[in-house]
Formats: sequence, structure tokens, C-alpha cells
Amino acid sequence: KYMIYSIIVTYNGIKWIKKCIESLLDSSVHVKVVVVDNGSTDGTLEFLEGQTELHLIKSDSNLGFSAANNLGIKYALDNEADFVFLLNQDAWVTTDTLERLQSISKSSSDYGVISPVHLSGSGQSIDYKFSTYVTPKNCPNFYSDIYISTLSHINNPLKNIYPVNFINAAAWFIPKDCLKIVGFFEELFFLYGEDINYADRVKFHKLKIGVTPSCIIYHDRPQNATYKKNIWLPNHIRNNTLRFLLSMKNDYWRTFVSLNLLYCKKLLVSGWYSFSLAKLVINELLYMYTHMFSILKAKKKY
Repeated sequence: KYMIYSIIVTYNGIKWIKKCIESLLDSSVHVKVVVVDNGSTDGTLEFLEGQTELHLIKSDSNLGFSAANNLGIKYALDNEADFVFLLNQDAWVTTDTLERLQSISKSSSDYGVISPVHLSGSGQSIDYKFSTYVTPKNCPNFYSDIYISTLSHINNPLKNIYPVNFINAAAWFIPKDCLKIVGFFEELFFLYGEDINYADRVKFHKLKIGVTPSCIIYHDRPQNATYKKNIWLPNHIRNNTLRFLLSMKNDYWRTFVSLNLLYCKKLLVSGWYSFSLAKLVINELLYMYTHMFSILKAKKKY
């Protein structure tokens, strides 16, 4: 019998958390639920404190996605977890989601992370952001096989799992062997970017990331096909820079030189737009300097 721990990080998620937890507890396989609350103030914490079928880890402040998930993952591994399932607070599973993920993971030992298909909260469409991850360029044959499998005159069954470059961590099924090899989330990332960094490390260790069309989750978030990421947001600049600096091929001096060249380019470009953007870039460069020791220390872990 395998032990599955599901980790949910909550922050003011009263709108979804009851449905999220209940869907896990209704699973066809036994799952232990661990919730790490990041200092919610909207009633989420009070609701969680009244639940007896989960383990609650409380934080007085918002630790961010990486650090909070790491607390849950550590608890799971310390309590003999065979698999860890990360699930966003605004998502929920179907009865057989975890059973199917467990079965596929057991037969696919070369995969470090497996994700179900992400639907929108209404279930009327594939989650838009998820759909961008499984395009033919990033996940060959996924869309093609799904369509062909609907045609009665063609016998081309879907594969259990399809390799993909990246899937966001709204629903990650991870075997303990992957966690032992790859480690925990990098806590230099507060929110966003940590899952891309983790995926980079999974692939560095010659493991795969996969998506399985045989099970789903619902992810209740805005579905906006016209959304464009603002490259001048501090969080975006910081996360992209951290991901670059933590790449496996950069030694100490290359990291230092690359950092300066990268920000010189950003500073020149931002200066054409406004002084405030240039100031933002300088502030982010100073942040990188002050955290250089932590960055170099983090590089040694991978």
C-alpha cells in the first residue's frame, strides 16, 4: 500500500478551500491532506482549524509558495510518503484523479513530475494557461492524439503519459525518489518562477515531466487569452534573473559577469522608457548583489 500526501498552500482562500479539501478526501485511494496556511485573514485559517481530517501547519506571516510547500513536503517525507501531490487552493480533483496518477507514476519511473489535464473552474474548457504548455512544440502529439482518438474509424488510443517541457505546479504528482534526487523548491523564489526552476532541475537530473490525458483537475482562475506578462514587474525581473543565475552551467565568475551584463542591457532598455523603470532595474540589481551569497549557495545544491 502506497502513502500519498497532498500538500495545499493557503492564503486567503476561503472561496475554494472547502471544495479543494473535500475533493481530495473523496478520492478512490487514501490520501493524507497537509495544509500550510500563509497567515490568512479571511476566515480560511479558522475553517482549517475546525477540520480534523487534515494536518495543519500555521505560519504567522506569508512565507511564499516555495517555503510553504517545502514545509508540507518535509512533513510528508518525514512521515513515510511515497508520493506527494501538490494542489493549488483554487483547484480540486475528481474521484479517480489520484488513483490514476499513482498508477501511471508507478509504471513510469523515468518521470519526476506528472500532471493531470487542467480544466477551467467551470469545466467547459481546458485552462487557458495550461493549453499553452501542451502545444505541439512543447508536448508533441498531445492535441493530435486527443482529436484522432475521437474518430471512430481510426484506432489510435491515447498514451498514458506525454512528455512536456513544463507544466505549472497547480497540480504536481511527485514520487519520493524524485524529491530525494532533485530536492525541495528554491526559496529564493517567493511566488512564481519556483516551478520553472524546479522543472529545470528535474530535467537536469535526467528525469521527465509528463502530462496524462486520463485524469483531470479543475482550476478556478481567470481564463484570459489576451493576458500578456508585464516584463517590467519587479517579480518578473527577479524570477527570470534567478532562473538564469541558477542554471547548472554557470560557475562563480560566469554568474557574476553574466549578472552585470544582463542588468546593463536591462538598464539601457529601461532607460529609453522612463527614469522610474531604470530605478526599478537598479533596485533589482542591488537585490541580486545582496543575495549573491544565497544564490551561490543555492547553486551548489543542484
